[in-house]
Amino acid sequence: MRKWTLLIALCTCLVFAGCPRQNSCYIDTAGMHFTFRVAEKDGQATVTALFTVGNALGTELALGDCGDDITVNGVPLQERRGAFVWYEAVMDPAELYTFEFVREGEGPYTSTVEAPPPVNITAPAEGTSISRAADFDITWDDNYELSPGIGLVIGGPCVDGILREVGDSGAYTIQAGELEQNGADTCDVNISLTRITNGTMDPLLNGTIAARTVDTTWITTTP
Repeated sequence: MRKWTLLIALCTCLVFAGCPRQNSCYIDTAGMHFTFRVAEKDGQATVTALFTVGNALGTELALGDCGDDITVNGVPLQERRGAFVWYEAVMDPAELYTFEFVREGEGPYTSTVEAPPPVNITAPAEGTSISRAADFDITWDDNYELSPGIGLVIGGPCVDGILREVGDSGAYTIQAGELEQNGADTCDVNISLTRITNGTMDPLLNGTIAARTVDTTWITTTP
């Protein structure tokens, strides 16, 4: 029955752009896509789950009242609704996060991910005033030997932003002139570093699972 409903849902979405979210009870597990995420920041972990039809860009799924349920380390995720529907819980950080998806007569389907070591930015200090005409260093704890890289984001209302992956070596230099002025002469600029690890999805589920740790600071950029 779920297979026929999946075909109907997909055909309906092709005819009507902006197809509304569907009820998971009518979709086969094989026809679902799972997006599991963990974000550690400021001493807490936010875990989220998003369900869609077919692939990551498919029609959203809300878990229906038919035994479909999602937990992480035994903690139930609560439904959140806005522009889209997702499931979320806030918990203490853990070394391992275990997502369990259960259905009536199925599962549990178990997916796991380990969080990377916490990011700790050591410089520049918050509120430091730095000229865009000078080099400046961003430093952080070099505590992740297996890191494939770290995501750097710099942005503010008076500069063109920087978004790049850099080596997770504990130091990176922003060259003079890299922060290009785009607005007022002076403004506050946020600096963010993010580490990401990919986990292991249950072999019977289609989707992705990842964890990230984030740290931020801010500076005042001047001419």
